[in-house]
Amino acid sequence: MPVTPRPQRTRLLRCALLLLVFALTWLGPSRALAGTLVIEQGREQEVLQLFQPYQLTQDVTPGWKLWNVFIRAREIQVEIRGPGDPPQPCDIRLRHVSETDERTFDKSKNFAFYFPTAPSGACKQAALELVAAVKANDRSTFWRTEVDVVELDPSWTDRWEFVLYEPLFRLAAFVALVVGMLTRELLRLPPRWRWGLVAVLAFGTILRLTMTPPEAALDAWPFSRAPKIAADLWRGAYVGQLSEHAPVFLTDLIFKTGLVFGLLGPAVVFIHAWRMLGSYRAAVFAGGMLAVWPSHLRFSHADGTFISSIVFSGMSFALAHDALRHPNRNWRWCALGLLVPVGLETFTLRPLNQIFAALLVVAALALGQNIPRWRRFLVAGVISVATVAISVPEFFKQHGERLHEVGPHLFVNALKSFFSYRLNTLIRVDMTPPLGVVLAVVGAVTLFRTQRRVGAFLCGWLVLFFITHSLVTPASPLMQARYHLHLIVPLVLLASAGLDSLVSRSRRLGAAAGGMLLLSPFVHSRFIRDVDLNQPAEHAFVMSLRKSIPEGCTVLEYVGGRPTDSRITRLGSARYKSGDLDFYRVVKVNKGAPDVAALIDEARQHSCAVTYLGLECLVDGDPAPACKALREASSAVIAEHTGRNRLYDENNTFANRRRQTMTLGLYDLKGPGTRGAPASD
Repeated sequence: MPVTPRPQRTRLLRCALLLLVFALTWLGPSRALAGTLVIEQGREQEVLQLFQPYQLTQDVTPGWKLWNVFIRAREIQVEIRGPGDPPQPCDIRLRHVSETDERTFDKSKNFAFYFPTAPSGACKQAALELVAAVKANDRSTFWRTEVDVVELDPSWTDRWEFVLYEPLFRLAAFVALVVGMLTRELLRLPPRWRWGLVAVLAFGTILRLTMTPPEAALDAWPFSRAPKIAADLWRGAYVGQLSEHAPVFLTDLIFKTGLVFGLLGPAVVFIHAWRMLGSYRAAVFAGGMLAVWPSHLRFSHADGTFISSIVFSGMSFALAHDALRHPNRNWRWCALGLLVPVGLETFTLRPLNQIFAALLVVAALALGQNIPRWRRFLVAGVISVATVAISVPEFFKQHGERLHEVGPHLFVNALKSFFSYRLNTLIRVDMTPPLGVVLAVVGAVTLFRTQRRVGAFLCGWLVLFFITHSLVTPASPLMQARYHLHLIVPLVLLASAGLDSLVSRSRRLGAAAGGMLLLSPFVHSRFIRDVDLNQPAEHAFVMSLRKSIPEGCTVLEYVGGRPTDSRITRLGSARYKSGDLDFYRVVKVNKGAPDVAALIDEARQHSCAVTYLGLECLVDGDPAPACKALREASSAVIAEHTGRNRLYDENNTFANRRRQTMTLGLYDLKGPGTRGAPASD
């Protein structure tokens, strides 16, 4: 029987769409499977062992010292200092053995050696001594495969690889997917509800741009951690091209990326809620609630991964629902294909995000009423295969050693947290709108009467994340609010169902409840803007120092027992001319360092020498002895901050627990060496 032209065109279109979707699906996992060879954080001692018997600040050849070793993800920079005033510079770099060019002059088992600039004869002799030491010590496999760091050098990247693998293009494609699905749903809404949603989303955008704390470091370990997506973008080829003309700082990119996901959150929850609850009114209420929800506002311009996790998980649920129920067969297959990269991004953002894989499987199997069984098993199978093949192995690789933390005590901690006003942020009236909690209870009761499976699923989601996040019980309720961000989505979905039920019974009561919720940002403004805490306050102070420290200045920073948590290193981390750039020469002063005076004398030989004394000084003492020595050796105060000591992260608990104030400062080490006041004053 001949095929008519129209069905033939439909089949061709369907095949083209499927090929496009599976091509996009391949881009995410294939790049993740390939990985990137990097040097992870925390391997400083292993790197220094490569140069044995030569040690930092000691001679390699007469007059030429091994001065500093800068460890980057893809390269080791070795700084050698020669005689003279100022000292003669000498620089040698180590890359992966496969990354060679015309500058490469030697290789070892793991490394290729090159000079970034033409060396003098004496410099070359000292460098060759270090190369010989590395070749003698370089016996085992050194490089690791990491999927979190992807670096494309624009000078080595052809156009197609740039388009296919550039992280910014993948992020732009994801944003386009969100905007496209949002536009489709807006067109389906009745006009009054459509413009109401647009208005509340615009209101939420204005709040995030004006009310949320800018560049507030509300994550743990803000000076050593970098959110996965921001780190990928920073090492992408597009940022490399931008850096050809001006440096691009990692800190700037982190907070701009966080704001993008903060703005997307309410729209994604609206899309998710319509599919989960089956009511456009409840969906509008859900998007509107998240737009004004205090904790989401507080963290929507921050440096963590919870906000992006909300966006990716919400899109994963929406795509899984469309793969099951969408009336258009072509889009069902597209949604199934897109579910793989979006789901994998969800699962890898945080360790506990593996729970979302289980929730997606349960949603596909249990919430797919009236859906053909083969389709439910297909969606559940795709999620399971992607999780077992890619996400779970990566989880065990990065976090397998922490599995011992899970035990019976977890449920005890969860019960304690649930009944603790300090640790349960859902019942704290200063953090969570009480009306929202009441509406969530109403919504749970309503759903158990009308959509029992959906109600049980949302309550189970809420309880499951509450229990698992009880692995950590922070000392500060404001830190607990960060962990409990994963709880607000199921809570908001339940509350939107409750508000929908209330509107059905009484429009006046529903309008009054909605109006009260819209006032939440102003009622909870103190919580939203509260960054008067020791760690966020230090971050804000450090960020303000960029204009006070000249480029290339030597900075002695007391890092205590946390060498990877250097404040000034993070401040100066930038990409410039497609390469990594440390704006400052940071000399880390470790806990118990015996040679502080020698480090000060060496630093004073440079044209610019300053010292930064931060929270670590008060964590290791009152202050630590090395901080006293550095402060007494300083000649002037460049910048100083004195504030209250309000604990945010218990890792920053002061040695003197009764200390109520803190002083952080940047001090000049040049000049006559006038003795200064102790750092604790």
